Amino acid sequence: MKTMAGIFAITLAPLLISIGHGQAPITNLVTPLLPVVIPATSNAAPNHPVQSTPVTNGDEILPLVEFQDMPIQRAVAHLARQAGINYLIAPELEQKWTDSAEPVVNLKLTNVLAKDLLQRMLNLRNVAVVDDPVSGIAFIIPASEITNPLFAGGAGETNSFPAGTMVIPLIQFADVPITMAIENLARQADIKYMIDPRLERLWDRSSPDHVPEPILNLRLENVTALGTLNRLLNIRGLVLIDDPVTHVGRITFGDEPWLKMNASQLDLAIGSSDLGTNEVIPLIQFSDVPLDTVLEHFFRQAGLRAKIDLELDGQPMPISSLHWENLTIRQAILALCENHDLVIIRDEASGILQVKPREAKKHHHLFH
Repeated sequence: MKTMAGIFAITLAPLLISIGHGQAPITNLVTPLLPVVIPATSNAAPNHPVQSTPVTNGDEILPLVEFQDMPIQRAVAHLARQAGINYLIAPELEQKWTDSAEPVVNLKLTNVLAKDLLQRMLNLRNVAVVDDPVSGIAFIIPASEITNPLFAGGAGETNSFPAGTMVIPLIQFADVPITMAIENLARQADIKYMIDPRLERLWDRSSPDHVPEPILNLRLENVTALGTLNRLLNIRGLVLIDDPVTHVGRITFGDEPWLKMNASQLDLAIGSSDLGTNEVIPLIQFSDVPLDTVLEHFFRQAGLRAKIDLELDGQPMPISSLHWENLTIRQAILALCENHDLVIIRDEASGILQVKPREAKKHHHLFH
């Protein structure tokens, strides 16, 4: 068995996530209430606020706000910071503003609230701000997408991932691939997960129909790892679905149901009569191991006879990398099969299990 020593070699802190190229956490955030006058000549990156910008408590009236030929993403960053709003911009908007001439903002207003001004400025461009009181992270999206249920906000952070509800003072990513961000946030939230293989193939550079893996630049304050993870996924049409049987979440597309297997096939629903084959394992870890090899190992560990028949039709064998703690081997089997859309069929006469693919699903397109 090939194991993995450390995913992405990223050091995690219990109360702070800050990842990037030479980026340091910003600590001095409170400044006196002063007029907000922002020239167009500032060298700040478009997705990050200028450090000298004064900050209010979010409800105070700003005596003066003046933008001079300000790119809209920088204007959004300044107003959101003044209003105390954590936000994510829909990738399609970011792409539009990158590929074409980014709109610029020219205004001079007195005695306004930053939040009101932000909403009005965006509404003029058919862009909406959607709040989420659960995560504390708003979405900035095209107005045409305002009815999308994934953008409306979470129903609540359940107790399925209790570690994920701890508030983190600062989460900051600078030029970080989304898979790395997912890994860090999941570790903070104590979430075991797998990424849908179809999604992994879309982000795989060697795949003929791949799309570039999203690169994240964000700065969020006083949010939870779970809320941040959910919102990062939702703004891209993705979801994290918990499985109460395996306790391994699945990151997948949000526009279709998750077709789960019959857990009783592995005695997961009623418990095993042979507890020795289903003890909790402190760590299950593989790195870049063929899927059939992992499954064969799992079935041997569980004391189950199985025939692995993946019927790939000339396609390369999927590669599995995972890091799970405190699972039984049968939970691991079920999670892996569910994520790869495999079914387990038991031959009642011989007791041998056959593992084979479920019917193929449609292809997806998602935001960059």
